[in-house]
Amino acid sequence: IVCTVVYYGLSLNSGNLGGNLFVTFTMTMLIEIPSYIFAYLALTRLGRKGTLSFVLLLGGAACFVSGFISEGKPCGRTALFASPTLVTTHTFTDAHLKYQIS
Repeated sequence: IVCTVVYYGLSLNSGNLGGNLFVTFTMTMLIEIPSYIFAYLALTRLGRKGTLSFVLLLGGAACFVSGFISEGKPCGRTALFASPTLVTTHTFTDAHLKYQIS
C-alpha cells in the first residue's frame, strides 16, 4: 500500500517540479521503461530480497536529497524525482512476480 501511495503521489506531484508540465510528466512516465528492464535483469540475476532492499534504500535517499535542492534547478530535481518513480515501479514488478510464482 505504501508503494502505491508513493507512486501516485509522485505522479500527481510532477507538475510542481518546475519547467514544462508536459515534458516533466512525460519524463516521469518514461523512466518506467528502464525500470522494468532493470527489474527483470536484477531479479533474475541477483534475487528478490537484496534487490528490493537496495532499490528501497536508493529511493528513500533520493527523496531525502531532493528536498535540499533549490527550486531554481529543475533538471536536478527532475532527475532525483525520477529515482523514486523507478523504485516504485521496481517494487510493483517485484511484488507482482512474487505472487505469480507462488
